[in-house]
Amino acid sequence: MKVEVIAYGYLMTLIGGKQTVELKDNAQLDDLTAKLAASAGGFKKGHVGPYRVDSDLIVLINGRNVKGLKKPYSLMEGDVVTLIPPYVGG
Repeated sequence: MKVEVIAYGYLMTLIGGKQTVELKDNAQLDDLTAKLAASAGGFKKGHVGPYRVDSDLIVLINGRNVKGLKKPYSLMEGDVVTLIPPYVGG
């Protein structure tokens, strides 16, 4: 199945701003983030780049924050996953 990934901030330089990712059927958010982490040149369970998925990133699936969804976060064909890292600066 294919899902669309949109990344912002520093993640744009690590994994690209917008891309389509091929996953196995019945994949979960953890499968996607592991694939993205591997494509960025490193893998640390539960992280994409330097960011912890559960606490550092805002993760949206089809515009809904995963913090409001029931775990595990299952993905479906055509889902749009948005990754927003913390904003730092001033």
